[in-house]
Amino acid sequence: MDHSSEKPPSLLSDIRIIFATILTDPGSSLAYGADAVIAVTIALFATSFELGMTATLSAGCIIMGVYLIAILVYNSMIRHHTHPVLGGGAFVSALLTSQHIRRHPRLKAFIHNMGKLGTASLLADFPATQAISLIAGVENLYFIPVDDRLKWALGFVVFLSVVQRYGLGNLSRFMIWPVLAFYVSNLSINAYGIFTILENGWQAPVIGENIKEAGVVSMIPVILASVANGATLITGVEVGYSSVNLPYHKGKAIRISMWILFALVITTYFMQLINFMGLGIVYDEHIPVPMSIAS
Repeated sequence: MDHSSEKPPSLLSDIRIIFATILTDPGSSLAYGADAVIAVTIALFATSFELGMTATLSAGCIIMGVYLIAILVYNSMIRHHTHPVLGGGAFVSALLTSQHIRRHPRLKAFIHNMGKLGTASLLADFPATQAISLIAGVENLYFIPVDDRLKWALGFVVFLSVVQRYGLGNLSRFMIWPVLAFYVSNLSINAYGIFTILENGWQAPVIGENIKEAGVVSMIPVILASVANGATLITGVEVGYSSVNLPYHKGKAIRISMWILFALVITTYFMQLINFMGLGIVYDEHIPVPMSIAS
């Protein structure tokens, strides 16, 4: 069939496909992004609100700073290091760099293996991220009886498998709508929280006795979960830039999409932090911050 007369997709169409498919991984992280900071600094709020607020905002700035540096580095990387089949990203860059090393075979092998290990970590991260997101989603559907949640989870696995089997790109025109609904609802909840603070004044969070009395050992799983949550953003950045060959407009579409996502993430991130510190939330167990804000 002759496709020469077909009109190439617009830049906006490429961005729509990217957000509906490639960026669903890092995009989903912004819903619980603040948890990674608050779960670690929550103990400081029990000692002093000023100390907890300073530590939380400082940590938030550092994390977003690292995120910004990652985007700047990746933007520069895909201008020079892209592969016609493998795409771009840090791991492809390691592979291409190793191919230019001639006189140091050990260094060449080290860089090459580092790229392989990175690719392997991505392959391990993808199913793990899907499984964690699936479990978290089913657990938050309170209207599903506990005994039936495993059946629902297995049903969602089948549904995701069908979607991936027939191509995410082909379904992007439909999948973009739940993605947009997610961003709009997330921003709306946080904006309502900010409005409530402006209307009723600043109310510091109340730290429950369960959190104050919790030992270091009980906090270790929470801290590890927080680190994993924060790391999802960076792995999501890698996934995005590794897919540089997929959109018609290639690097340009990926870079614009990443900047839009960064704007969404940093806005939602600090709105969550402000809402947590100013809505008078009672923090007596490790409930996700967005759920606390919404309630």
